[in-house]
Amino acid sequence: MKTIKLTAVLDYYDGIQTFAARDAIGGHYIATAIDTVGGFDRYLVTGAAPERLEQFCAGQLDLRTLLLEAPGGEWYTTIANGTGNDPLTLEPHYGPLAETDYLPDAGFLPDAPEADAKEIQRLIGRGKPVVVVGRLEVANRIAGHWELSTDNGMTAGKLAPGVSLDGLPVGKRCRFHCVAVTELDPLWRERQTLYLRAVENE
Repeated sequence: MKTIKLTAVLDYYDGIQTFAARDAIGGHYIATAIDTVGGFDRYLVTGAAPERLEQFCAGQLDLRTLLLEAPGGEWYTTIANGTGNDPLTLEPHYGPLAETDYLPDAGFLPDAPEADAKEIQRLIGRGKPVVVVGRLEVANRIAGHWELSTDNGMTAGKLAPGVSLDGLPVGKRCRFHCVAVTELDPLWRERQTLYLRAVENE
């Protein structure tokens, strides 16, 4: 059975409503909540072209259109009956997705990205500078997530607005200039997040 792992929460309201995911070979997916089964959320899942997923995340493409563009018309459901780190097993379905009741209404977009970016910039302006040195292990340009392997283990963070990892190969040793920001996670717990502001080669 094909499985995916959550990479980014794109909409949250009394639980994760929409998220991006990857499979074992790096394919991109989009998932949106449709109902509950046995007390667990069930999601509609389709593959997604990376550039179209990026447009959705930027508020330039609505969710219904993205789902209907599923490569090969393939679509699945999955039940989130574990933790956010557990793989999700995909159950394939057959027949046109457009003929089901699972699709959201036209026009649904994630929260306004400009507002989010302004809030992040405000938090960054109050954060603490941190320098992280290590080998780049993960560079998720869609989700804006990175991981460095350092002498003290793995360190992860996000990209500050306007910062890109384009052209930076995985495996390269780098010096990441970051800002540590205190944020609330979807369960309203405080956590420290490192936002990358600049990169130097080691």
